[in-house]
Amino acid sequence: MNRRTFLASSLPLLAVEPAEAQQPTSPEVYSFNKYEVLKGIKEIKVVAYSESEDLKKRGLSVDDLQAKVELRLRESGVNVVEKTSAESIGLYIGIEGFQATAALYCFIVNVSAKDSVRLMHTENTIAILVPLWMQSTYGVVEAKNISSLKDRAVSLAERFLNDYWKANPKK
Repeated sequence: MNRRTFLASSLPLLAVEPAEAQQPTSPEVYSFNKYEVLKGIKEIKVVAYSESEDLKKRGLSVDDLQAKVELRLRESGVNVVEKTSAESIGLYIGIEGFQATAALYCFIVNVSAKDSVRLMHTENTIAILVPLWMQSTYGVVEAKNISSLKDRAVSLAERFLNDYWKANPKK
């Protein structure tokens, strides 16, 4: 991923703010969510991804990230599935970045819960993924600390869990 692609993929996140968006909790964290939209979700499929070859070369493993998030969800009592169904959503965990200097990397971590929505007004029914909940953080990290980006992603996933359990209290 080159710098132009990284910045272009980050711009929609930073430029679009829904009318009911929450104010950022700190300068580097942007969120738009209402936990009520998570009510009734029975299953979650986790999808971790990164297109950043720079980060992968430095040891970022999306498989490890996915396993870490899945474990955290299971520990909290969430039903984690391998395939989506009518009762599930996808929790997408993305980490992108590029090398800014010899020792520093710019990054963005996105965590979003997405659901499939069918557009019925078209001749052929079209299914698209729509974000229900999303939080992101960005910044700069030293090359030797690339693995800490997984912890940032898990921290955002824990915020999702907090909202998930607000919407779906344990009985």
